[in-house]
Amino acid sequence: MQRLVTLSEVEGLITKNTMFITLEDLNKSIYDEQLNAIVRNEPTIIDERINLAITEVDTYLNQRYNTTEIWNKQGADRHELIKNAVIDIALYHIHSLLTESPIIRRERYDNAIQLLKDIRKGDSNLTGVPLIEAEKNTDILYGGINTRY
Repeated sequence: MQRLVTLSEVEGLITKNTMFITLEDLNKSIYDEQLNAIVRNEPTIIDERINLAITEVDTYLNQRYNTTEIWNKQGADRHELIKNAVIDIALYHIHSLLTESPIIRRERYDNAIQLLKDIRKGDSNLTGVPLIEAEKNTDILYGGINTRY
């Protein structure tokens, strides 16, 4: 019989980049037994899928928001919508290891991606998340000939 990987063993493998999401966060959406069965007690798969989800979310947010600050947050300091989007996307990628994944995982993934698209387009805004600062000392030219140079 295979031994189940413990939470502390997996937490030890999670890289600094994935400290934004912990196994405790994942366990609010999936039981340990289910997670271990899917990844076949290979905790590095969990770490890889969390990193993949963070990268995917980052591609939607990095044009408007300071994502470095977003990913450095931990615990209660994290933005709930971003945290939940990363969890849903990570669990979708984890479940993609299965021949047949639950429909709810695909629906939650699609909802997370739609939210991220809306945020990127500006149809939705994240309150309390730092925006990218505009570059200072940028010349803006309007038609005609620039005689300054």
